[in-house]
Amino acid sequence: MLEATPEGKSVLGQALALRGFMYLCLSENFCQGNYAVNKDTAPGVPVYTEPASLASDGNPRGKLVDVLSRAADDLDEAITVFDGAASQAHPSHIDRYTAYGLRARVAMVMGEWETVLTNANAALAKPGLTRVATVSDLGGNSDAGAKNVLWGFAVNAEDAAPFGGFLCYMDSENGNYASGGMQQLIDKRLYDLIPASDERKGAWWQGELDEDSDTYGVGLDVSYANKKFKFSNPATAEGDIINLRAAPVLTARLANPSHRRRIQPDCRPTWKLSTIFATWCCRNSMSSSSTPRRRKRNVSKP
Repeated sequence: MLEATPEGKSVLGQALALRGFMYLCLSENFCQGNYAVNKDTAPGVPVYTEPASLASDGNPRGKLVDVLSRAADDLDEAITVFDGAASQAHPSHIDRYTAYGLRARVAMVMGEWETVLTNANAALAKPGLTRVATVSDLGGNSDAGAKNVLWGFAVNAEDAAPFGGFLCYMDSENGNYASGGMQQLIDKRLYDLIPASDERKGAWWQGELDEDSDTYGVGLDVSYANKKFKFSNPATAEGDIINLRAAPVLTARLANPSHRRRIQPDCRPTWKLSTIFATWCCRNSMSSSSTPRRRKRNVSKP
């Protein structure tokens, strides 16, 4: 049995955690949000815990509560299985601390705030984990080995995809699509809210230019273009995909709506809960916010 050895425990724990995480992703993509209101009425996705084949009868969709309860149960079991498992041998592997972080996210969607706090604190207790990294430490946000990363997919030259991968849509200077007229832009209104003293403002986003390029602008010649995500090696299209960092887990501890209102009075409980995990995965970063593409314009100077 897999549970008989530390390595086996690691394999089983990762399998359970991945299944739980996938059901969370399926619920976010194919089910209604607002769990507290819709959990018993909104359709879910089919849940499987046993092998299926072409000859099997498909399981029904069930309810939203069935999907997220499965995700929670899988992650809870994974956390238990990881007790005594081999340590994380590679950033691409899930370990017990990663499972705690994923469990916190499921609990946040379900509005179970004490569970969020317990699991977030457990995830952040990982030895050697840097909770808040500096901009220089983060680099191009494409290093799964960074000290603030709990889980990420390492992409080497053999695995790299010059076209179609995440970074080719995000790296405004070397990203193929992103650098050839499909730059990902931060919304001007959000950009203007970031104080000039915040070093991320200049390091992660292009400011407003006096003149933007044409529709098919190249690189950073478009106002508000993303500079946050970059290939680690543009020549070979290498760049890791970060799935879970410490910062969003740290932020999850403030996910309780009463905490949000205390910190930011203008926050409304109707906000989608997953926005608190804006940095959970690169794809949810503010850098992926877009403003309409503008043609060339001139700004008169005094």
